[in-house]
Amino acid sequence: MTNIVQSLRKHVQSEFAQSAVGYLRIGLRSFFESNSWPYLSAQAALGNLGIAVELMLKSFLAARDIQLIYKNLPFEAQAFLSAFKDLPPSFPWRTFEIAIRSGRYETIGFDESRARFYVFVPELKQSLESHLRFLSQHRNAAVHSVFPSFQRFELEKVAFAALTIVQCLMKSEQFRYTYVLTDEDRKFLDQFRADRIDRVKRAVEKSKKHAATIEHTSSCISVDEWGLYVTECPICGCDGILYGDTEHGFNEDNEPFESLDFFAYEFHCDECGLALEDNEELRLAGMETCFDRTGELNKWRAQFAEF
Repeated sequence: MTNIVQSLRKHVQSEFAQSAVGYLRIGLRSFFESNSWPYLSAQAALGNLGIAVELMLKSFLAARDIQLIYKNLPFEAQAFLSAFKDLPPSFPWRTFEIAIRSGRYETIGFDESRARFYVFVPELKQSLESHLRFLSQHRNAAVHSVFPSFQRFELEKVAFAALTIVQCLMKSEQFRYTYVLTDEDRKFLDQFRADRIDRVKRAVEKSKKHAATIEHTSSCISVDEWGLYVTECPICGCDGILYGDTEHGFNEDNEPFESLDFFAYEFHCDECGLALEDNEELRLAGMETCFDRTGELNKWRAQFAEF
């Protein structure tokens, strides 16, 4: 039975990977064509890239354990996948193998997929989260409805996120030959990074002009959410809001101690209008992307601690 379960795991991961690459190729082709032919709808590109990203995330998770991609998997199926060596000869394993191969069990959604993905690659969260959050908010409309107009840059962010994820997948043995970056892909990635520098420069200059018209010298904002953090705007000096995540952890180097850190991936200032869309833009604007919230540990424990 060991070979049967291993074969099933490989089959599920491979099916998700192949489907993901199919949608990725279609999405990127639509994306690049919409660059050359402005009259072509960008909705097809966004819809296909959205599907590709979700399938890539699930393929990544399935390569580690296919149980990670399912929602409310029956206990018998869980036992078949994780404790098959201890099951009795009479166990009806074929029923669950067929059910999994035929896609009978419901898989997790996009948001849960990306949350689980970050558990394995937390270093990508700050650079991808604002882009994937946009995709999460608009992917269903792109596939099932008439999508409202949006900025070209927003579609570029989705393409950048998709190519970043596929590059992450290509580092592992299971995906090494699934997709190969094209010259057009590489050119786009290089141009996206170069344009990011120009975007930040333009955003800073625009905000400076607006800041010169602000009559007051400061403003004060108060927020009480773990996903928000107030910091001084680098342009006008007023309070602005960072969007990100607060993460609790334990550092065991030398002497163990508890830590609470805020990792930022987006910034908005209502006073001068400065808007920075990811952690790299924050760095280019000279802003910090990590903040110590250890002083709020008691508040965190009161809200989340299970002990």
